[in-house]
Amino acid sequence: MTTLKEFDEDGTVNEYKYYYNDKGKLKYRIYKNPNSWKEEGKRSWSYGVQDSLLTVYKDILNFYDAKSRLIKYENYDLYEDDENHKEPLLTNRIEYEYKNDNLISTKRRYRTGMESFDYFKYNNLNHVTERNCCNVDIKKSMIIERFKYKNGSISDLQYIEEGKKHKISFRYKYDSKNNWIEIIKNVDGVDLFKWIRKIDYY
Repeated sequence: MTTLKEFDEDGTVNEYKYYYNDKGKLKYRIYKNPNSWKEEGKRSWSYGVQDSLLTVYKDILNFYDAKSRLIKYENYDLYEDDENHKEPLLTNRIEYEYKNDNLISTKRRYRTGMESFDYFKYNNLNHVTERNCCNVDIKKSMIIERFKYKNGSISDLQYIEEGKKHKISFRYKYDSKNNWIEIIKNVDGVDLFKWIRKIDYY
């Protein structure tokens, strides 16, 4: 178990406790939510920080298969517009499907009932070569990403959203141990982003 405490600018504490299975994978997280519902009258409720009252619940649940692969993720939270003013509600569920140990699809379902799907294709090195989103019918994908690799890293990406295409490329600099120390992301011929990292070896 690991505990994390986050303090906001008003000193309010959000506390999380992480619990793991015997394989070392996150099984669930307990959230000590400083916000809670409080009945102010017969027909009146208030939501927020209520003195020292806390709402404690599992806000993350992970489920695994026999190979310790994540097959389902669930997220729970309180909502200010919850007319029942009681239990945390399921806000997001993700289901994962695998083939030959590669993730080939995900299905997301939100509290609103909206669903979103992702589909993945791979090369013979098990690198993702294509991602399709977000329709259940892959032929109606709103977003398509196609990846090319060089020396094991993504070198080019074709990004298509609702028919509009973008060409993205990545340039790398490596240190003497072949670890990257700089990445430049170019979008449609313009260098837009740069990541730099320093690695100290002991």
